[in-house]
Amino acid sequence: MAPLHHEDLAQVVLPLPLESVYSYSIPAAFQGNVREGMRVIVPFGRRTLTGYVVGMTRELPPGKVRAIHDVVDAQSLLSPEVLAFCRRLGEYYLCSWGEVLKAALPPAINGTSRRYFERHPDPQAARPIRMTPAREKLLRLIEGRGALSKAELSRLMGSQAFVYDLGLLLREGWLVSRSVVEKARGQGRQVSVYSLGTVEPEEGWTGLIASRENRAPRQAALLRWLLDKPRGAERSAIMEAGFGSGVLQALHKSGHLQVEQRDAAIEEQWDTDHSVRSLVLSGDQQKVVERISPLLRRPGSAPGQHKAFLLFGVTGSGKTQVYLELARRALKKERSVLILVPEIALTPQIVARFRSFLGQDVAVIHSKLSSAQRFAIWRRIRKGEIRTVIGARSALFAPLPDLGLVVVDEEHETSFKQFEPQPRYHARDAALLRAHHLGIPVVLGSATPSMESWRNAREGKFELLRLSSRIRNRPLPEVELVDMKENLEQLAGKGRTVRAFGDRLIKRLIQVVERGEKAIILQNRRGFSPWVACETCREPLRCLRCDLTLTWHRTDHKCHCHMCGLAIDTPQKCPACGNGPLLLLGAGTQKIEEELEEMFPEARLLRMDRDTTGDRDAYVRMVREFNKGDYDVLLGTRSVAKGLDFADVTLVGVINADTELNLQDFRAQEWGYQLISQVAGRAGRGDKPGVVIAQSFDPEAEVLQFAARHDFEGFAEKELAARKALAYPPFGRLCRLLLKSLDEERARSACEGLKARLRPIAEPIQLLGPGPAPVLQVRREYRYQILLKSPRSKDPSGRLLRDLARKARELFEKHHRTRDLSLVVDIDPQSLM
Repeated sequence: MAPLHHEDLAQVVLPLPLESVYSYSIPAAFQGNVREGMRVIVPFGRRTLTGYVVGMTRELPPGKVRAIHDVVDAQSLLSPEVLAFCRRLGEYYLCSWGEVLKAALPPAINGTSRRYFERHPDPQAARPIRMTPAREKLLRLIEGRGALSKAELSRLMGSQAFVYDLGLLLREGWLVSRSVVEKARGQGRQVSVYSLGTVEPEEGWTGLIASRENRAPRQAALLRWLLDKPRGAERSAIMEAGFGSGVLQALHKSGHLQVEQRDAAIEEQWDTDHSVRSLVLSGDQQKVVERISPLLRRPGSAPGQHKAFLLFGVTGSGKTQVYLELARRALKKERSVLILVPEIALTPQIVARFRSFLGQDVAVIHSKLSSAQRFAIWRRIRKGEIRTVIGARSALFAPLPDLGLVVVDEEHETSFKQFEPQPRYHARDAALLRAHHLGIPVVLGSATPSMESWRNAREGKFELLRLSSRIRNRPLPEVELVDMKENLEQLAGKGRTVRAFGDRLIKRLIQVVERGEKAIILQNRRGFSPWVACETCREPLRCLRCDLTLTWHRTDHKCHCHMCGLAIDTPQKCPACGNGPLLLLGAGTQKIEEELEEMFPEARLLRMDRDTTGDRDAYVRMVREFNKGDYDVLLGTRSVAKGLDFADVTLVGVINADTELNLQDFRAQEWGYQLISQVAGRAGRGDKPGVVIAQSFDPEAEVLQFAARHDFEGFAEKELAARKALAYPPFGRLCRLLLKSLDEERARSACEGLKARLRPIAEPIQLLGPGPAPVLQVRREYRYQILLKSPRSKDPSGRLLRDLARKARELFEKHHRTRDLSLVVDIDPQSLM
């Protein structure tokens, strides 16, 4: 990337919600050292900020041109391709280029700039002022201690006001300020790694080791030890193995050992899956691979062709094997590969398979990594040391050189959507955007595609590829729907305690445990009891900060809000009426766990939900232990339904198949089908057939009937017809305008006023609302919303929708914005809750 010339102005964007690009002059000290993709320290108003250089210009902007204060990086962090991709992403999701660039870099690299104050180097520069005790104290402190930050001055000045006096001393030449970029925490450290160096060809390592057995046995032993470690070993590991520093120094000096600095503790250790050391593809898998492979081009060859493929394969059909073979072919053509998975629950197994098949140079990026780990991995990717990246949505920004293939596994998952903070992007759609401009193929894989992707495939925008049967033609599991109304009536009639488990599921569990097989139990509610209600007035206990009921947890005997994290002691009496005792109603995973322990005291039970997976490596450890056979029953929330592959699971039990269907969202039926179908797909993936018992209070519901028959296409046809009638996605586009305030009336009034201003300019966009969000209050803020709905027939690109949303933001800033009122603009929202 060429440096900017002396007459150029650097174009800089800032990590603020500002769409402008600002021009700054380049001081002589930095001539030739400023490049696109670098970070620079620039003045902005009264602040000093870290910005990103995105280009150059020789066109002088109106007004005074200010100069760059400092250059942070020795080389560009962001390639032209990533810069352009981030710009397009910001334009689509209506956020600033700088906000997207900040998200594209690992948190540890985004250090903060701190402003320091010191005496002016030229005493003659100070202009006369009236010297007050506060100004004298400021000068005395700075003279005595050197440069001080505002935070340090605040501590030293105590309660005495000083901000005005500090500004005056700056303006009148008594003080100067400078900004220093402080390294962000978590950039980690580097360690010395020793590996085998050079040896004479005729001697070879075997001969060299033999020649030193007698005269230098410790050197011979260390060389022999390193022969089994082609990637080398850290100095600390060598010391722990019993070798001293003298042995290391002697071999390094002779050239038989080489040393390099590597990032320490890049990531946790992952198992390998030896079953995929080599692949034997089925006929359907081979057809898919041969269809996509011609689009994998070598760098520097003729421009590639972007094409999106929807790989529609039933659960257990071997989509991962297709990804592996395509990745191998891309790497063989010197192309990098990006594999996106919805969340960390899926990473242990897919990483194990990729590393077994492709080698250890596969990076993993997800939210559970420490800042140091993420920074170290990002740096290795940027250097080109790693060519395959697997990760959740943030891996989308990985600075892979010569990216040639993108895979989005389980593309239907809502966790691909970023909700907070900006940019509020959808990783699947953003991956399609990045690949389109690179001219490379994208593979979207799912057994239950999103309605958007399915329609794109049916209309020819995506090419539909099918894997219609499971590996080795194993049968799909039999799904049995159990009517829990009848079960409850029978139990009540016999005077028995009502449990979350029906008789049918209990009998199946008994059989599985007795045969030494495994079971997965899904209950998509964590905690013990999702509702705590008064026996007298029936009023549920609600969060003080959110419009949600509290969940009682057995672990600490407190009531928790799963939205804001509030935890309170359980009241003795109802807070609403002051009389009745409180009842624990419903069943979360903790209660299901208790029932399982009572029914099957000998069974080894593993619970996997947000309460048990707080540790960084918890998911990896749990998946590994269940796969090894350390547990008989895996109980969890929706994470147990996502893509996990256990060969000996023969039973899947769904405690309440109605959970998703009752949500106040137009996607509720789609979510319900996906959850039941996906968790059912965990059964029968080995040699033994699987059975699914799904308990429901409405087993005749069409969505459950479709799921029981594994009839996705039938479900999709009916769901798309309902969406088309209302112009909901994929037949229309949505934008959610969410207004939030601590004052409910202020939020409601502003929402109504904003709609009134939008109505005359909205055509052909429909305005739905204003009205309260389904969850009215979150973290004390009241939420009112307007939905903008744009029919694709009148606005195929969505440009009119985004223009109106941009206008809504301008109107809000001009007429409604206050310190206690904010607006969230969410393009293509995945949830309206």
